[in-house]
Amino acid sequence: SKALESMGRKFETNELIITSLSNKPGALAEMATKLSESGVNIVSLYIMKMELDRADIALTTDNPSKTKEILGI
Repeated sequence: SKALESMGRKFETNELIITSLSNKPGALAEMATKLSESGVNIVSLYIMKMELDRADIALTTDNPSKTKEILGI
């Protein structure tokens, strides 16, 4: 971070939350709806690995502790 600051670059750090979803239609929508209904906003989302039955994802939100509580992490 000091290198970025010395170059005058703007940045922010966020807690990355890792979880798995069923690899089926609607699984991501279900998770997003749970978070939304609890007032949590997804800031970023990355698909890390896809398998036949599971998808490993990484996400950042505006409320990491509440996100982990909702997702049971």
